[in-house]
Amino acid sequence: MPSHCDRETTRASGPSPVDEPSFRAICYECWRPSVVCLCHAVRPQTTRTRVVILQHPRERDVPINTARLAHLSLPSSELHVGLVFEQLGSRFQSGDAGEPAPLLLYPGEPGDEMIQSVDGGRTLLVLDGTWSQAQQVYKRNPWLHGLPRLSIAPAQPSRYTLRKEPEAHCLSTIEAIAEALLQLEEPPFDPELLLSPFLALVEQQEDFAARFSAARHHNRVRAARTNPIPELLQRELDGVVAVYGEANAWPRGTALGPFPELVHFAAERLGSGERLEVMVKPRRELSPSFSTYARVPAALVEQGEPVSELRQRWERFCCPGDRFVTWGHFAVQLAADEGLTFDPTLDLRELTRQLLRGPVGEVEACAERIGCESPEIWAVGRTGQRLAALAAIARQLAAQSAHWDAAMRGGDRGQDGLQLLMKRVEPSPPQL
Repeated sequence: MPSHCDRETTRASGPSPVDEPSFRAICYECWRPSVVCLCHAVRPQTTRTRVVILQHPRERDVPINTARLAHLSLPSSELHVGLVFEQLGSRFQSGDAGEPAPLLLYPGEPGDEMIQSVDGGRTLLVLDGTWSQAQQVYKRNPWLHGLPRLSIAPAQPSRYTLRKEPEAHCLSTIEAIAEALLQLEEPPFDPELLLSPFLALVEQQEDFAARFSAARHHNRVRAARTNPIPELLQRELDGVVAVYGEANAWPRGTALGPFPELVHFAAERLGSGERLEVMVKPRRELSPSFSTYARVPAALVEQGEPVSELRQRWERFCCPGDRFVTWGHFAVQLAADEGLTFDPTLDLRELTRQLLRGPVGEVEACAERIGCESPEIWAVGRTGQRLAALAAIARQLAAQSAHWDAAMRGGDRGQDGLQLLMKRVEPSPPQL
């Protein structure tokens, strides 16, 4: 929570010096390594206050992400990742006449309306990121500026004891939310239940620090390897859907620069090959450079369908149990702002970055790098090229997952995530 400390979390120090796997599987609920998953410590609580967290994109991938833990602990909460939240602003500004304005948990300036206490049943907006990141989000969303601010006065210092806070009142995001809800909620709300996964995280980190200190001179023992491909891609691909979208995006510094909008959306069901492509009529003036970067004629988009038709077609396309794969967060965030849902979602850019242990570039370059077959491009423009590459990467990872256990059983323990990913999967020879 930027109003309470300059950096909410610190980077994890890496695997234990005693047990050193070459790849750490990730829990895609709490976004912690599976061996230290915190989902068991989550204690969901229903609150009258609806907590809406606006998270800076760079905070999304921070290993110790307490905003994510708060979201998992509050079933009615929302977690939005991005820099500009125009759709949210419109939603709150056009609310029912009798509905009170949302409260903003953010430091105020002289003259701002600061509230010490208020009845529950309201929306609490929380900005998550470093201080500079939160300022970016605040400045790019003018609709936040006139909201009343909720003031909190922590009764005790932060319990994140692994570091020294710059000020006594500095708190992590989840601690700040707990303090705010303590003012807004009535019993049986219990802030300790909300903080349960956070306290488990602190205990894990303290235990790691103690073991690291004790084992720093011990010989390292290589642990048994685990399949680095998430479970989402280890099953049949019938329920896996690759999605990509293109934005009407004006250059930075222009009046419409902070307000990109979805105008081209495509999806492919990887198992059956079922496809969806929708051109969405722009709600604002089309960027002069759109045809250049999107590789789509402007006239084709101008004649597109209303966004309501996109929502209806997406609802008809989706099936129960679908899982979604994306490349980054931007396109999915654009679609989510228009009312499309994607749950659960797996970011293949982040996954391949972990497997290849470094930057992976654009999706087309990554597909070529890991040896994917040339994909069929069926949708138009850059969306078609990137969606085809994304689908090829997903299929390659799924095929690699199927070969992982066989490689391990065969004693091929010298292979790590990078080497197995780079090794192309050849078809089995025919049986004589």
